[in-house]
Amino acid sequence: MTNDKMQSVLAEPRFRLLILFAVLLFIGLSLLIFKAFSSYQHTQEKTTQLQQHADAILYFDEVLTMSARMAAFTGKQYWEVRYHACVPKLDLALQNTLALFPDAQEALEATREANLNLIDLELQALRLASKGQLRQASEILFSPDYEKDKKIYSAGLTRLQEHITAYKNTIQNQIRRSTQLSLGVAALMFLFIVLVLVYILRLLDSRLKLEAMTSNLSRHFIQHSQENIESNIQWALQLLACQSRANHCYLLNCAPQNNTRCPIEWRFPAESPSLLSAIPALAEKCQAWLQSQRDHNGIWYWPDRKTSAENQTMQKTILKTLHSKTLLGASTARADGDKFMLVLASGRRNLKLGKADSDLLHTIIEIIMRAIENKNKENDLLRLATTDALTGIANRRHFSDQLRNELMRVQRTRQASALMMLDIDFFKHVNDSYGHTAGDAVLSHVALYAQTRLRQIDIIGRIGGEEFCVIVPNRDAENALIAAERLRLGIENEVIATDAGSIRITVSIGVTLLKSDDQLESAMKRVDAALYIAKNNGRNRIQLV
Repeated sequence: MTNDKMQSVLAEPRFRLLILFAVLLFIGLSLLIFKAFSSYQHTQEKTTQLQQHADAILYFDEVLTMSARMAAFTGKQYWEVRYHACVPKLDLALQNTLALFPDAQEALEATREANLNLIDLELQALRLASKGQLRQASEILFSPDYEKDKKIYSAGLTRLQEHITAYKNTIQNQIRRSTQLSLGVAALMFLFIVLVLVYILRLLDSRLKLEAMTSNLSRHFIQHSQENIESNIQWALQLLACQSRANHCYLLNCAPQNNTRCPIEWRFPAESPSLLSAIPALAEKCQAWLQSQRDHNGIWYWPDRKTSAENQTMQKTILKTLHSKTLLGASTARADGDKFMLVLASGRRNLKLGKADSDLLHTIIEIIMRAIENKNKENDLLRLATTDALTGIANRRHFSDQLRNELMRVQRTRQASALMMLDIDFFKHVNDSYGHTAGDAVLSHVALYAQTRLRQIDIIGRIGGEEFCVIVPNRDAENALIAAERLRLGIENEVIATDAGSIRITVSIGVTLLKSDDQLESAMKRVDAALYIAKNNGRNRIQLV
């Protein structure tokens, strides 16, 4: 398959829509994964910051307690400076914690009074330590009230830590569930994308196979153009049925509307029920349907639920008779009005072909239609080259070829065969008395009568004006004379009706047996001599030589 054909297939609307759908699914999948990842990253950052702020609260609380006590023990200004430096940091950590975790407000409110008492006591101790009253400062920081408030404040911070830990665990569980759900949805979307792509590839493969089938059909009809067109059409229908998964495949040739010729039908398998005669009760409706299809080049699909109830009933009856569930048809008209219809019937719900393949079906019809036209033209040329234009029997050249073949058969098999030459007596008188038109009618009548009285294997040809020759295979002298006499007597008793009136004629017949060493010239010379003797002996008689 060339790139141009591949591009033409991909350019079809259904393939474009499927590819667009797959692309949109891929974009949706990418956005879902990106959103899940972003949410996970954001939540992780939030819980990490919250834990850092909680740890900072515990750290600065311990630093404040230690700085106040070290200032009370040593009296050094360094610890007081450090204490005052950590106070705003602790407040900032508390504010950040509340901003990230508003639920911490309850735990902090429970420790608010104790925290204020601790700050008041620590500031008193720092003022005393700055005055050198270290003993009194130490007593404040180790007083029962301080220890009590310290325990209440520590318990509040512990509860805060527990709330943060529980909140972090809840968030992590939510993240885990959300991630699992996102991954599940992503997996399903990915699977769906894969299925869509597989479906696209299968459609593409099927389409390319059908395109290849079309090319094979063209090549087959070209390579086997000399063979019987019927066998070529049967081969094409078989190939199409296999590729489309159809149980029955039909090709109909309908005449133009002003022509009463019955439709010609080809079908595969050969034992399939006829589409035209499968339902005698609906024959008129079927014919009317076929007539309606001649009005346009289209494609139809059964069952068609958009049509009338009466047509749906007819469709169901026809499908049931054909043991099928679906039927696909396409039609194309020739310039002379002839209509060709391709019909596929399947026992499955879906064929590999559909309305979207109308161009392909019409191409197949066109290939078969052209092959039939070419074969008809060949047959017409062959008929013109081998038959006599007036009588429709073999002309002299074709008869001579057939006689050569018979002579070779006689030489090969040594079987007896005879050759007759027949001449109409006083034919010039017929032309002179009744006219040449009447003479032509006489010649045509004699040829037709001889054809009906001879066997199918006998070959008759017109070799001259009023002279005819007949090859009579597998006949000895006695049987050849009987056949010649029957022919002579029948023509004598015939009354030929012409525009100039009724005419009666007689014929003279020369007969000879073909010999194994005969050539065309010797056989023709001998039978011509026999005819000459018959005419000289009074005409209307038979002579064997």
